[in-house]
Amino acid sequence: MSRAGKSGASGAEGRAARFNEDLYDQFWASCPDFSRYNPGARHRRRILTEIVGELPGERLLDVGCGDGELLIWLKRSMPGLRLIGADLSPATMQQNRERFPDL
Repeated sequence: MSRAGKSGASGAEGRAARFNEDLYDQFWASCPDFSRYNPGARHRRRILTEIVGELPGERLLDVGCGDGELLIWLKRSMPGLRLIGADLSPATMQQNRERFPDL
């Protein structure tokens, strides 16, 4: 995954993409356990697990996977499901690769 600014976007579009990526990275750096312990996030994971469990298919793509907590939750609940995560932040994706090498 490459940064939008380096992938060909220039001018205002490139600056906006870099700004968004930087803001996103700053947020997650300031509260790394937000999605793990936040009651709203935990409730959403529970609901999504129920919904995904009723769907056909063997693969799931989590667009905007953030710190990967939903993917870990789903892996525990549905070990046969192939999980893939994608995110705006290359730094977050690298952290997820290191944190969850078997995903």
